[in-house]
Amino acid sequence: LSEGMNLSTAELFARALFQVEKGAARSVSDGPRVLRSGAAGVLSRLSKTLPSMTPNWDSHVSATANFDPAELAKFEALAERWWDPQGEFKPLHELNPLRLEFIRVRLPLAGVRIIDVGCGGGILAESLARAGADVIGIDLAETPLRVAELHALECNVAVRYRLESVEDHAANNAGRYDAVTCMEMLEHVPRPDAMLSSLAALLRPGGQLFVSTLNRNLKSFLMAIVGAEYVMGLLPRGTHEYERFIRPSELARWARSAGLTLGTLTGISVDPLTRAFRLSRDTDVNYLAQFVRPGTPASPPAAP
Repeated sequence: LSEGMNLSTAELFARALFQVEKGAARSVSDGPRVLRSGAAGVLSRLSKTLPSMTPNWDSHVSATANFDPAELAKFEALAERWWDPQGEFKPLHELNPLRLEFIRVRLPLAGVRIIDVGCGGGILAESLARAGADVIGIDLAETPLRVAELHALECNVAVRYRLESVEDHAANNAGRYDAVTCMEMLEHVPRPDAMLSSLAALLRPGGQLFVSTLNRNLKSFLMAIVGAEYVMGLLPRGTHEYERFIRPSELARWARSAGLTLGTLTGISVDPLTRAFRLSRDTDVNYLAQFVRPGTPASPPAAP
């Protein structure tokens, strides 16, 4: 790994995974020793390489919208299983009560106008609507949106879904929303800094932005990629790319540039034995952030 900066993230994963799987093939009694002697060497060198890797935010930038077609394809392929609580999106189903709790504590939802950006199959959007919010969900992945529409219809939940980029929506709906949610999406777009600006533009004065994403450090690499994707199988392999993880300091800086103020930063921890999620003070891996657009709320514009 002396040339680690020239290796792709996938190659780094493969080297670490090879050591883990090689250890798993040995006897149970030898496992800990093998992992220490084999994977420890790789992970030690990863610890020196990964923190120095910085994202190329400009890669795969569309001329018209801030998205990566390869990322959209990942979720298009899994769309039909979006509402299976035991399927590939099981972590989202388990995380959703925490996300909803984080929002409800800071924003009474009855009658509040919210847009869920990157809504996917609608897990959070439906929960917000059930809590009394007036919800619109937008996404650029068409199949998940169709799944979201069908599920809302079957469950008689009032959510409006649109196949639309946040940039296009913001151009016609600036300052229209009391709150914007953007969960587990920023680490999948090529320009998260520009995305923050578009999200901020949707808020009216006093409005709130709720974001969740992944920190970028050795611990998050080991837990969110090697652990969650390759060892525990909580997520499909290839779901995340380490270079696109976002440090809280970066997120806060982009938000300030977009005219937002950081309100709350909260971590999400998982028990490795029970796999149960909980809100915590540990922001090393998954974290939630609340931002506020300064100003006094005026009379909101009519619903789009």
